[in-house]
Amino acid sequence: MDTPSATTPPTIPELPPLTPGWEVLVLVCKACRKRSSGPKSPKPKELAAALRQAGKEQKVKTRAVLTSCMGLCPRDATAVTTVPRHGDPQSLAWPAKASADRAAQLLAAATGGAARPRG
Repeated sequence: MDTPSATTPPTIPELPPLTPGWEVLVLVCKACRKRSSGPKSPKPKELAAALRQAGKEQKVKTRAVLTSCMGLCPRDATAVTTVPRHGDPQSLAWPAKASADRAAQLLAAATGGAARPRG
């Protein structure tokens, strides 16, 4: 009888990799607003929409999604994490009442300045 040793991990069949259709994935915490110390605006959906719009304006394929608590919990801010396809993820505190221009700056920073001007 051939039994695997305790030190040999089980084998996992190789899964085919996927290529995303986006350049930047943006995770917006929807739980931050529900906390007593959380921001009252912008609403998570509005923030995700602003980030998507900034991506369109900069011609950066952006996927902004709402997520449950990421455990970052900034005071008076919303936790936002950017995950560029080629680069390191970055988590930050999105301050209440931040302008839409900040969304454009966030995407430019996430793509290493690869955001392309419109026109």
